[in-house]
Amino acid sequence: MNMSRTSWRRAALAALLVVLGLGGVRSSGAADIVLRVDGLACPFCAFGVEKKLLAVPAVEGIDVRMNEGKVILQLREGARLEVAALNAAVEDAGFTLRKVLIEDAVGTLSRDGSGELLLRCSEPPATFRLKLAGEGARLDAKAGSAVAVSGTVEEYEADPAPLVVTSLRPVGVAPGEVAP
Repeated sequence: MNMSRTSWRRAALAALLVVLGLGGVRSSGAADIVLRVDGLACPFCAFGVEKKLLAVPAVEGIDVRMNEGKVILQLREGARLEVAALNAAVEDAGFTLRKVLIEDAVGTLSRDGSGELLLRCSEPPATFRLKLAGEGARLDAKAGSAVAVSGTVEEYEADPAPLVVTSLRPVGVAPGEVAP
């Protein structure tokens, strides 16, 4: 790769800002989206993944936590979250997306034609097919319920992406509280 002195300085400065935590922004939307990425070993790796992810239309900003292998996304308001696009960007940068962690995605439950439970979120705009962790797990929530869901996406090409639920609570009930 042939880089001019100016390009080299910009890349080095951007990488330094990422390492110091000054180059990204923490997600402030309704849901936190955290990518677990394998192979983030140096500032140039972090810069490469940041550059590719910022090219995804839904991504407005990122915070790369290189030593933790995490990338925290800030999404554009109203932009549709497409997990497959995040996976493609990480792969284009030369890395492996291990998991997409979603914390407190607020949405409404519905059922598709086959009876599977879906979560339709307004912010970020996305639909997830809900799956439960563990055999025999049950979900005692009704279609039409407004809920906050946390979970993990590990399959990226399906639409809607399957979200393995780690917690589900009615909107207005704080984590750890019991619903009335």
